[in-house]
Amino acid sequence: MIQASRHAVFVTPTYLAIKLYNDHLGAERVAAEVTGPTFDTSREGRAVPCLDVAASRSRDGRHVYVKAVNTSPRRPLRTTITVNGVRVQPRGTIETLTAASLQAANSFSNPEAVKVVAAGVTAGPSFTVDLPAHSVSSSRWP
Repeated sequence: MIQASRHAVFVTPTYLAIKLYNDHLGAERVAAEVTGPTFDTSREGRAVPCLDVAASRSRDGRHVYVKAVNTSPRRPLRTTITVNGVRVQPRGTIETLTAASLQAANSFSNPEAVKVVAAGVTAGPSFTVDLPAHSVSSSRWP
């Protein structure tokens, strides 16, 4: 997961995904309902959801985390997140693990072909986020 030589170091996409999820780990799972587009694939079958979501909150209830995977190999998704039963702060962050293609891989010569990009999110009880194709995102609201 961490590749090192005498002159350089890089991390694998697996490392980045595990770190992203670990950095946004809630103690209490929160119910999440997902509706959206699907796609067909010879490996996974028909009507595979393009969006997979898990939500949680910190033990003290101060932070809400939403993890979203856009499984579509080609389509970005614009999705609306609606939060019920918890007050969401107006500002949050979203970190997205993505690359230019599914074949991209980090290497000594290109250590950031697959990387995590952070952005601010304006939130509320209902708000919209854009998820790049074949990406993993995690958001946090204080």
